[in-house]
Amino acid sequence: MYEIKQSLMTNGKIIEAGSIVDEKAIPKTSIQWLLDQEIIVKVDKKYKEKKLQEIAEAKKQAKAEEE
Repeated sequence: MYEIKQSLMTNGKIIEAGSIVDEKAIPKTSIQWLLDQEIIVKVDKKYKEKKLQEIAEAKKQAKAEEE
């Protein structure tokens, strides 16, 4: 699975930034180039943990600002 960092058009479809898509949604010949350009990011266990930490920190910060 991949997270799309910038909206892109592939196979006549637009994939919006922030979307999580299966590998089949992106042409195999484009995957490495898109990774190199940081247009997509491979979603693995480490990436998921990092995102969950970012969300937890953002919630913690928002709560602190409310007080």
